[in-house]
Amino acid sequence: MLNLKINYLKKETNVFKIGFVGRGSEEKRVDLIAKLANKMSNLNSTIQFHFVGDVKWAIPLDLQKSCVFHGVVSNEKQLQKLYKEFHVILIASSREGFPMVIMEGMMNGAVPVSTNVGGISEHVIPNENGYLINSLSKLDIMNEFEEKLNYLNNNREELQRLSSNAHQYALTHFSRERFFNSYSTLLNTHSIN
Repeated sequence: MLNLKINYLKKETNVFKIGFVGRGSEEKRVDLIAKLANKMSNLNSTIQFHFVGDVKWAIPLDLQKSCVFHGVVSNEKQLQKLYKEFHVILIASSREGFPMVIMEGMMNGAVPVSTNVGGISEHVIPNENGYLINSLSKLDIMNEFEEKLNYLNNNREELQRLSSNAHQYALTHFSRERFFNSYSTLLNTHSIN
């Protein structure tokens, strides 16, 4: 679980940093994110797509020039530093449970923009602390991602509001203390039955 002591910082404003953190497996659709990176960064050089994890192999060579690769980051401080720099955490998965990436991103003020799969909608509240993409086709998903990302990049006050809300939501719902209290309640409930 996450530590409450993570400090929330304002993000850099000269560059709009979109982060993907995960593996390059097929259901994560990193190729789709790389296509989006290629399109958006060619139109606006202040937009950067960052990839953390073992993903480079899953991205076609011609799209890699539009991506910033960090590789596998196992150092927790280094990973938290990256999360703090990201304005957005992007998830394009075709299926998920509830990814830890959303918790860690939100704790660091990164706004989740995600396909609406698995348990993500239980914590990502559209227009409140992030955005959910409900489209099913890859083209429609890309178009919705592009629309939301451009909106956030061009409306920094709204980005700051969502970032602050995401951070506050994470403090309330994902803190270590909250986890231990919930777990304790669960154990006590089951020991009574």
